[in-house]
Amino acid sequence: MSATLESLTARIAALLQDATHLVYPADACTEGLRQALSGLSAASGQTITLAGLDGITETSLPAGLESLAVEAAAAYTISGRALRHAEQPDLAPDGLNPAALNWAEIVLARFRQACERLRGAALRGGCVPWGDCLLYTSDAADEE
Repeated sequence: MSATLESLTARIAALLQDATHLVYPADACTEGLRQALSGLSAASGQTITLAGLDGITETSLPAGLESLAVEAAAAYTISGRALRHAEQPDLAPDGLNPAALNWAEIVLARFRQACERLRGAALRGGCVPWGDCLLYTSDAADEE
């Protein structure tokens, strides 16, 4: 079954441990997905779509990139919330956790790395970027 806005938003909320969207509104998760898909589209040189997002009816997001997109979208969602609090200091710091911000920074750095690998694979051709290519590695694998 292809991913949809609804299914990926639910995964983002689960990752953020906010299934009811009390801390991270669904609109913020949707914007996080837009940003993640935009990054993947730019890296792959292809428009990557998600059914239900901005009137799109079909999903072109490869299943192999769904988890990467969800994790990046969650990180973008956390970053967006932090930015909102920075711009509106009168907001109460209701659970704006430094550890979550740190996690988001790490995830977004790895996402950018994955996008660079995807861009390189797309430019080389011959390798389906979301198939057998190595896109996302741990720090330990990077050090080898």
